[in-house]
Amino acid sequence: MIAHEKLPEFTNLKIGVRGGCDLAPIVEMLRSSGVNIHTDYGNENNQTQLRYISDAFNIDSTHKRRIIDTVPFVTEETYKSILLEKSFDFAIISLVVDYSRIFYSDPKSGAVVFHEITNGLDKLPLRDGSDDNFTHLKFSWIKNGRQSPSDLSSALEAADAVLTNVSQVIFINGAEIPGVSLSDHHHLMNQALDQFVSRNPGKYSIADVRKLAYSCEHLREADNIRHYVRSVYVGIFNSIVEIVRSKAIRQST
Repeated sequence: MIAHEKLPEFTNLKIGVRGGCDLAPIVEMLRSSGVNIHTDYGNENNQTQLRYISDAFNIDSTHKRRIIDTVPFVTEETYKSILLEKSFDFAIISLVVDYSRIFYSDPKSGAVVFHEITNGLDKLPLRDGSDDNFTHLKFSWIKNGRQSPSDLSSALEAADAVLTNVSQVIFINGAEIPGVSLSDHHHLMNQALDQFVSRNPGKYSIADVRKLAYSCEHLREADNIRHYVRSVYVGIFNSIVEIVRSKAIRQST
């Protein structure tokens, strides 16, 4: 279908969207088509890695408070999500940040936190504007690097246990473009996601970016595998529409 074409059959559906800035063009298209969208965008106070959804339930309040008080980029918002607070017919979840960000694990609680810096934590601004060298995180947490396929599988299973307010989930996976940074890692992570969805086809689907972004011509920047040209976003939008229509029809029959 054409982006911005009205979708009257979606009028009564409630759809939640969780992920980073890569979702903004898709949300714009859905809203322009009259779809009832609720967003859960990532920002400095609200990271959207899937693991935070289950940690919101599985980490006790004492440990959670300590993490919020000692890790500068983690706040109360990190452990909140509209997908946990409201009921939705569909959730659209982008896993791009799960594929790319490094994570640190806390030996005391089992919690993890994510950060974009890949070569170690240097001086970064705190919420109050001062500088800190993240001494606590460097010496009290374990740096693990990027999530492995096994880590992603565990995060998917843990999220499945707590996403009880969502009837259907559509994941947006990562592109695989030979020669572009992170492409090989995306391939392994996509395989883990494929396997999880194949075990849970009743609830989970994939809007498959691999079919839409497969050459450098599909990227907005030459070596940024996370940002696409508009035609790719239109393709993702159309894939989501097809999945929602298919699932909605099955539910009504």
